[in-house]
Amino acid sequence: MSHNLHTQRSLSGLQSYIEHCQKVIDRIDSQESYGDDFTEKVINLTFQYAPSDNGLAFLVQVQKVLQPTDIRLKVVVPE
Repeated sequence: MSHNLHTQRSLSGLQSYIEHCQKVIDRIDSQESYGDDFTEKVINLTFQYAPSDNGLAFLVQVQKVLQPTDIRLKVVVPE
């Protein structure tokens, strides 16, 4: 399996998980005060090695997919 496909599947899973958690939190909030305000949802990707040009292009596409959502992608690459 290519790294991009594996990363795509992982990010899709994370997005689904975050959206599910938000639904649970919204349901709890409607019943009682939960006390936490999740106004920012961030998927933080930290790379051990700099991604290839193909990998960077993939991350740009991921950001475009996440743009209409309230989930932000933060990418940290080594210097």
